[in-house]
Amino acid sequence: MGTFGKQILAAWHAKELLRGLLRLTFKHAHTRPDREAVSAARHRFNAHIADHAHLPELVTLAETVDQWWDGIEAYVTTGITNAASEGNNRVVKLEARQAYGFRNRANQRLRSRCATTRRARGCLTPHQVGQPRITPQRLVIELFVQAPAKIRSRVIKVRSAGISQRRDSH
Repeated sequence: MGTFGKQILAAWHAKELLRGLLRLTFKHAHTRPDREAVSAARHRFNAHIADHAHLPELVTLAETVDQWWDGIEAYVTTGITNAASEGNNRVVKLEARQAYGFRNRANQRLRSRCATTRRARGCLTPHQVGQPRITPQRLVIELFVQAPAKIRSRVIKVRSAGISQRRDSH
């Protein structure tokens, strides 16, 4: 194996050691990890990096892991992340780009809330079978039932007149 192959192999081993560390979470291991297992996995990762300190990419990776270790350790021990808030931030930024900026703060807040709560509101997409859908006919019926009696009587007169006119025209 050539020099570049050895470097790629060392990087791959570092990646696998880091993945092994992240696999200690309850989500993957189905048991709560103990501190000894987490520190042993981190030690294996750091020992591998120390053995390959001549590779600047691995040194940078080790420095990044050290900078973010508090968050990584919190994730490994609790399984809690800030992924949902990061996802909402991404959606809000996407909305801002698609809107070419907002005219005022109220509009920005409204569109951001609308974009980030679609799942909670039960976004009516075709693939969501079983979600209640309101057809145009059903909407007219519901609006008609909610309308005051005076308006309903006018609508009934107009509809019955239209039906009798159609019968007469045939």
